[in-house]
Amino acid sequence: MSIQTSFAEVASWMVSGYSYLKSHFRTQVKGSQYIDENIHFLRSTIASGGLSDNLHSDQDISRFFRIFLDLAGIISCTKGQFEPSLKIGDIKLIGKRRDIAGILNSGQTSIDDWLSSILFQGWARLHEPDIIISDDLRYKLSKHGKNCDFKVVGKKIPSTLIECKRINTNLSNKTQDQIFENLINKIVFKCDQAEKQFTSTIRNLDKRSWVKTIIIDISSYGDDSKIAIPDGSVIGLCEQYIQQINEQLSNARIKGIDQIILAWTNVFFFNNAPRALAYYTHSLTLGGAQVDDSNFKYSGWTVEFYPRPGKNPSKYLELRLSATARSYNWIYLSWKNMTGNLIKIR
Repeated sequence: MSIQTSFAEVASWMVSGYSYLKSHFRTQVKGSQYIDENIHFLRSTIASGGLSDNLHSDQDISRFFRIFLDLAGIISCTKGQFEPSLKIGDIKLIGKRRDIAGILNSGQTSIDDWLSSILFQGWARLHEPDIIISDDLRYKLSKHGKNCDFKVVGKKIPSTLIECKRINTNLSNKTQDQIFENLINKIVFKCDQAEKQFTSTIRNLDKRSWVKTIIIDISSYGDDSKIAIPDGSVIGLCEQYIQQINEQLSNARIKGIDQIILAWTNVFFFNNAPRALAYYTHSLTLGGAQVDDSNFKYSGWTVEFYPRPGKNPSKYLELRLSATARSYNWIYLSWKNMTGNLIKIR
């Protein structure tokens, strides 16, 4: 998806999307602050005149891109529209009103896990008919215990059960070693939770062999990490950090899980302005499980927001959304192309 637009238009569309969610659940959602906080944040960003590191903190910029990505996931799940503006489609496709209201009335952990599942569900729906994703099994099989999120099937993919989690951190005053240890412990704990959900789900499904996959979004652990790159910087976790996590998880005692898919974001800045968010994924197979993800690979997302010609870096021209995580080289060349500096003739 590619739209020629302005920052104010995009942010206004986002406000409309979250306002629609609020109105849809207005009779049942009473305690959740998630929607109201997002609307307030977006309106304050619009009032500031744009999105720039001169006006906003790194955390606020990352938050803006993630709010957009979460909304894009909802639009994809509900088969809504991205052009000429952003509109949510049939909200029944993500669950019954009382079920979603229950999540939005729950704590932030339940909301974060739901948003992680929304992103995967939206991605899968964009890849139909090659990938067929079920309705949310937590509600479809609700009379039979606590279950995982989805089952995924297809002609060229292994039959897979999916559980989605999102982990947040508030360990800003801890050392890097303490933060890393905390993350590993949380991932192992989430896997233990998921193993019980997979066991419950399999009891209520057919007897085929299921690949048990947990998707864990660890984006928040990179919010305080800023790395220099040509013409800019990037906020988020680096590949070396992901490899360290993989090494620790490979040696951890994790049972009943065949595959862990780690998900994290990188926010790219060029010329002191935020230009793109890539939602990367990396697969880790556990315990010698025979997992062939060559035909089924959660390839993430990319949001690119490129500038208008001129000296003001907070003015935007083109918004792009891709259901795959673009590499740094892709994003860098796209930005160069949009600024007219890809090729210089002397």
